[in-house]
Amino acid sequence: MIKVYVVEDRGHLLDDIVYSLRGQGHDCRGVHNVQKLEALIEQELPDIVILDWTLSGDDGLSIARKLRKNKITKQIGIIFLTARSSLHERLIALELVDSYQVKPVDYRELGAIIASIYRRLGVSEAQHIPEISWRLHEKSHELHAPSGHVLKLSFREYQLIAKLAENNLLTVSSQTIVELWGEEWAGYEKNRLELVLSRLRKKIMAVDPLISNPIQAVRNLGYSLQIPIKVIKHSKFASLINHYSYPTSLPEVALTLGRDKYLSLGNQVCELSKQAVMITDKDKNIIRVNAAFCEATGYQIESILGCNPRVLSSGKHDPNFYQAMWQQIDKHDTWSGEIYNRRKNGEVYLQSICINALCNLKGEVENYLALFSDITEEREHIEYLKELSGRDSLTGLPNRRFLERKFYELLVLSKRNKAKFGVLFIGLNKFKPINDQYGHAYGDILLQMIAARIEFTAREVDCVIRLGGDEFIVLMVNVEHQNSSQTLVDRLKAIIAKPLGIDDVVLQVTASIGIAVYPDDGEGGLDELHQIADARRYQDKG
Repeated sequence: MIKVYVVEDRGHLLDDIVYSLRGQGHDCRGVHNVQKLEALIEQELPDIVILDWTLSGDDGLSIARKLRKNKITKQIGIIFLTARSSLHERLIALELVDSYQVKPVDYRELGAIIASIYRRLGVSEAQHIPEISWRLHEKSHELHAPSGHVLKLSFREYQLIAKLAENNLLTVSSQTIVELWGEEWAGYEKNRLELVLSRLRKKIMAVDPLISNPIQAVRNLGYSLQIPIKVIKHSKFASLINHYSYPTSLPEVALTLGRDKYLSLGNQVCELSKQAVMITDKDKNIIRVNAAFCEATGYQIESILGCNPRVLSSGKHDPNFYQAMWQQIDKHDTWSGEIYNRRKNGEVYLQSICINALCNLKGEVENYLALFSDITEEREHIEYLKELSGRDSLTGLPNRRFLERKFYELLVLSKRNKAKFGVLFIGLNKFKPINDQYGHAYGDILLQMIAARIEFTAREVDCVIRLGGDEFIVLMVNVEHQNSSQTLVDRLKAIIAKPLGIDDVVLQVTASIGIAVYPDDGEGGLDELHQIADARRYQDKG
C-alpha cells in the first residue's frame, strides 16, 4: 500500500482527494498546512507527498525545496497540484518535483501518476502491499481466488463486485449498483439484481466451499462484501527503456529548457499516457512501449522489444487489409482505423488505432508510432443497446418492435412451407387493483415473475413477447388448428393463477387468453390477427 500525504488548504478538495485515493487502495492522509505535514513526516515517512502550489502562509515550491535538501526526505516522491497554465512555470517546478496535475483534479489520473512515480522510485511493491486473498482484474474481468481458480465474470458481475470492493465493508445500496448498468434497470432493480447476485455468489462459493455468504444482503440498506478483494487496475511491469529516436531539430521551448529535460518530459508524458504507445524502428521492430500497451496486450516490455507487431495479429484481417493500410502510410505518413488484435492470453480484442511515420529532416522514415485504445467493451455496449432496442426493459422479453419482425419471419416461412402459426393474446385479470393497493414496485416484480412463468411454460420453438402493461403475446409455430393450442392455453392459465409471494405479501392474478391462427383466421397481417385474438380474449374473460 502506497503511503501518500496530501497538503491542500481547501477543505472540500482535500477531503475529495483523500477519499478518492483511499478508494484506489492507497494509505492516504491529508493536512491543511506545512506544519502538520512536518508533524506527520516526523511520525512516519511517506512514499509520495502531494502539494498544492499555493498555500496559506507558504507555497508548494518552498516546501518541495525543503524536502529535497533534507537527507531524510529527499527520496520522497512529490506531485504538484496547480491551476497555473504557464508551461514555463510548470517546467521550472519539474526541476524540483516528480510530476504535476493541473486542476480540476482527475482522481484516476492522479492515481496513475502516483503509481508511476512509485515504480520509478524503485520501491519494492511487495514490501508495501500485503497479499490479498482475492484479486479482481479490471482489464480481463477475472476474479482470481487464493486457490488459483480464475472466475470469468460478466460485465455486470464485474461492475457489481468492483463497486462492493471499492467500498470495502461498507454497505452499497441496490440503487447505486444498478445505476452502473444503465437506465433500463432503474425502478425495478431488486428482483433482477438478486438474480445477478445469486449467480455471483454461486461462482465464488463453488471454488471456496468454506465461504458461506460472500455478498451479504443488509435489510433495507443494500449489500456488503464479506471477503477481501483487491481490484488490480494496472499490470506490474519493468522500468521503461529510455531508448527512442528523436528528430534532430527540437522545438524552440527545448532550446530554453535543455534537450535532456525536454526529452525527459516527453518520456514522462509517454509513460503516463492512458493510450497505448508502440514505437518501432524503420524495419518495424518494436523498440518501445508504455504501461498502457502492457496492460492492453498482456505482454511485458522485455518479451515484446525487438518483435515485429505481427505477433499481435488476430488473424481476422486478410493480407489485402494490411497491404492497403501500409500503402496509405507510405503515401500520407499516417493511417487510422480499427483493428482486431490478439492479447498474449489469446483473447481477441478491438482497438482504435492511429499509426504515423516519423521522418527526419531529409524525409526519410526513422520510426513508426502507433497510438491505440481498447474499444472492445465500448463496441459490446453498442451491440447490447442495439439488442436492447428489441427487448422489454422490465421483463427482458422481446417487445412490440421485435414482434413485428418475428411475425413477418413466420409469415414468410408459413407461406413457403404451407404451415400454420398461432397468435396467443394473454391479458392479466385483477392486476390493476394490485398496482393501486401495493404500488408499482410490487406490480413490476409481479410482471417479471409472470413473464418468467409464461416463458418457462411455452415451448422452446415459440416466442414470448410483452406488448406492455399486463398484456403478453405468444407466437406459436406449427399450429394445425385452433384446438391444438388449447393444451398450452390450459397450462398457461394454471401456472399464471398460482399465488406469488413478494416479501410478506401473497398476490394472485388470473389470465384471459385469445387465439388466432394464420391463415385460418385471416391473411391480412399482424394487425388483423391481433384484433381477432384480442376479441377472443375478451370472450374468454366473460
